[in-house]
Amino acid sequence: MNEKNGLHYKTVIFISFENHYAPQGGLAAVMKRLPPIMSKSVKTLLITPLFINNKKTRQAIDSNLLIPTDLKGQVIYKGFKHDITLFRSTEFSKYENYELYLVRCDNFFLSGEDPYNDKWRFDSLIHDSYFFTKSIPVVLNLIKNKYDHPIILNLQDWETALVADIIPSSSNIKHVLTLHNPYDEYLPNDPQGRTILQFTIPKIQAFSTVSEHFAYELQNDVLQNNILSRRIKNEFQLPKLIGINNGNFTSISFPDKILDHDNILSEKLENRKKFNDILDKREEIIPKWGNTIDLMRNNNPIFLFFGRHDPLQKGFDVAAAAVYNLFKKKQNSIIPAFIIFSLIPSSKDLIHFSPMEELASEFSDNVMVFPNRFSEGFELLMKSANYVIMPSYYEPFGAANEGYASGTPVIGRATGGLIQQVCPKNFESLPEKIKEYISWYHDDLTKPTGYLYREHFSTETMENWQYLLSTDFSKRRSVKEPVDWRNPVFWSMVAELEKVLESVINDYKSDKESYSSMIINGINLFRKFSWEISAQKYRTDLYDIVW
Repeated sequence: MNEKNGLHYKTVIFISFENHYAPQGGLAAVMKRLPPIMSKSVKTLLITPLFINNKKTRQAIDSNLLIPTDLKGQVIYKGFKHDITLFRSTEFSKYENYELYLVRCDNFFLSGEDPYNDKWRFDSLIHDSYFFTKSIPVVLNLIKNKYDHPIILNLQDWETALVADIIPSSSNIKHVLTLHNPYDEYLPNDPQGRTILQFTIPKIQAFSTVSEHFAYELQNDVLQNNILSRRIKNEFQLPKLIGINNGNFTSISFPDKILDHDNILSEKLENRKKFNDILDKREEIIPKWGNTIDLMRNNNPIFLFFGRHDPLQKGFDVAAAAVYNLFKKKQNSIIPAFIIFSLIPSSKDLIHFSPMEELASEFSDNVMVFPNRFSEGFELLMKSANYVIMPSYYEPFGAANEGYASGTPVIGRATGGLIQQVCPKNFESLPEKIKEYISWYHDDLTKPTGYLYREHFSTETMENWQYLLSTDFSKRRSVKEPVDWRNPVFWSMVAELEKVLESVINDYKSDKESYSSMIINGINLFRKFSWEISAQKYRTDLYDIVW
């Protein structure tokens, strides 16, 4: 036992394919925050690739946030020897028990802005991942004076899971695996046709994911258990899958000392004025689709959609259809809301945006679409919005807390981490099973932070989800398309979201005190998540059980 901290292990080493110097998804954000906080209790290291062609990585090298070391070695891959050099981050010097090392190799990790997609090599991800796992024993030997045994190797997602095969567990080394999403890949040249996770999960000693409810869904939800994670569904029992909630990815920017309802509403209105001024004066902030809206022309609520636009996960086409249907019903009167999409494209081809483009074309004075996330002004946009909407098909953790940090209530599909992050005002109207889930995480339903919705349970079948996910998103799709009986889960989501939006608009206009209370409640719920709590849970619920 480590006498200093009372632990059976002396070092935790995170192994991650993604890092915040070449970010693409939530994993990079977690790796920026969790390991340094973990180091407050135990010696901690992070080992990750260096993507030399990534703009942020090069900027970090130029500014000496990343510096080369004298630590060099060779990794044998596919019969060839490849030289590697370790770089070290200087960014976390205030954490005396933390080191971050990046592996550079001239023959691997060559993708540009997206570390998961090298446009010159269609098979780059599997080779980069496998090479990286092969490099870990060499790296551990190079930095052996930086850590003490026994060690925990905390692997992240399938890209690093094969470390559990390359470095067998022993009395000095234990492996745990954390899944941030349900993705997997087939094991190269495996005669049994197994995936990497099917092959490696039996070799690890503990297994986690990034929220309590996503852990439950991986084992019980139709979409997860029967489709997205079906190949590894039999691996969820031994070792037991443990849900550990992420902490917050941002800090509170809304004045959290304001408790008076009128003052809260005044603050929201002031933020709206400031963002409206930006729209009016900044020539570079122009919607690609829809007109530049005067958000001060009335007090209609502003609904904001933000984040990465992955059509197989995020459900923004569901949202576009729901808004379109609602606005069509109201077109002979004043359209009752402003809609803003600020979405990061998943590719350079914007064909995925066609439903939003068409929505903005028909309702150009009420809908703005920005196929990017603002470099400036985004925080003000978050604080000026009245609601953030998250229509995801699944969310391992979710970003509702980003809304609360900005003083903005959240509307979301009841799934994954969003069930834990949104205490719904419309609790009584939700399906009984969803109400049961909500009661697991929210003790006081009289303090709502937003709204949830869920499609009718009868539509949630494996066949219906398979049909939805087989949609050809490379083709232009119309927001005006008629209801398709072959796609019931999609249209049930559309109908339920439309009903919630109509209810939200009515509530907002008729009961401003309840609205401002949701802002206070959201900030209080935000404070229940922290990386300190997450790190403690990793130690007590994950690491301690493997010794």
